[in-house]
Amino acid sequence: MIFARRGALVAGALVFFPGIARAQECATPDSAWVFCDDFESSQDQNQSLGLWDDQGLHPENLVLSSGSPHSGARSLQITAHKGLDTGGGPTKWFLPGYDVVFVRFWVRFSPGYNYLHHMVFIGASRAGDKWSAFGTAGCRPSGSNFFVTQIEPFSEWGKYRPPGAWGFYSYSNDMMCDPGSNCASYADPQAICDGCALRGSPCSNGLECCWGTNNVSSPPQISPLDAWSCLEGRVEANTGAQASGKQTLWFNDQLAGEWTGIRWRTDDTLKINSIGLWHYVTDDNYTTGQTEETVWFDDVVVSTSRIGCGQALADAGTNGSGGTTGGGGGMVANGGSRATAGATAAGGGSAGTGAAGIGGTSPSNGGTSNAQNSSSKEQGSCACRYGGEGRSGSRAWFLLLALAGAHTVRRRSARLRRA
Repeated sequence: MIFARRGALVAGALVFFPGIARAQECATPDSAWVFCDDFESSQDQNQSLGLWDDQGLHPENLVLSSGSPHSGARSLQITAHKGLDTGGGPTKWFLPGYDVVFVRFWVRFSPGYNYLHHMVFIGASRAGDKWSAFGTAGCRPSGSNFFVTQIEPFSEWGKYRPPGAWGFYSYSNDMMCDPGSNCASYADPQAICDGCALRGSPCSNGLECCWGTNNVSSPPQISPLDAWSCLEGRVEANTGAQASGKQTLWFNDQLAGEWTGIRWRTDDTLKINSIGLWHYVTDDNYTTGQTEETVWFDDVVVSTSRIGCGQALADAGTNGSGGTTGGGGGMVANGGSRATAGATAAGGGSAGTGAAGIGGTSPSNGGTSNAQNSSSKEQGSCACRYGGEGRSGSRAWFLLLALAGAHTVRRRSARLRRA
């Protein structure tokens, strides 16, 4: 259900404090909540989630599951099928939008899960065009047309064990770009710039390819497979064209990273106004012998203030922190200790995509993250992959096609400076 920002609390609602367990959260919403779905509503049905505005390219993959939900009787199951589809996911708008948004969700990965391309989307579109944040791969936001970030796990080329280390994948007005002389080896920078100009984002430094920035938790926070994890992200837009924006990530109610000094926009009327609960997997994400990858989502909340996990973490299973492929992280269960991530600074790496919606191609996400420390911004590197599979479908799902693709052609690194 969707709420007014300061709507009255339902009679008898519990006073909310982050970390305090509450049953049926969406039935007793906090006054700051903008949207809530625990998948218990009769409006949510298989292949048609009535609380969401767009069902994505593959609504047949949206299944309400009664098997081991995080809370209540149901969770949302989304399965990707190798060679057949790339998963799916719904999108919700909350127009006109907000300058600060918190998004919290619970997620569980199937046993044997490998990696994915993209996950939970948070977007800012123009007030008069709710689609302006969609289909913008390779384009630097102009400052007035869009900005986006996604909460997702990163493999970092196999450095982290599946499903990867949690972080943000972001498009901001001050993002780094790959010069045309570099991206010409794996993409068509002229076609990309031509397409971006049509989207209101002309290339400002000659031919270039602008890929999202990877901000990865450090130490890396990694979800255990087949157990529920709680993720919460806070995105704060900057004001007055200053580099004062930031984004913060919590993993199982513990700070996983904060990235500051971001210039998301130059026009303060551009607001954060959409969420996509997406599970996007391409064929190169599967390991040998895999034919499916499944995730479950539950207890999704969008708010203008901190939400918290709202459930005793001991009931959620394990809390992995750190470790490389094949390595482990810390565990939290039955009162055990928790490995905690410190704050990391803004900076970073630029991850590559190809041009989608620009000449009919769909890209593949790659890239290495920036080196980070607790007090400074670091330069990052761009490691780009390009895919060439044209697709069609719903417009919301088209952004994923614009951010990721099916086939890796080439990886290339280039040292860049933050604009």
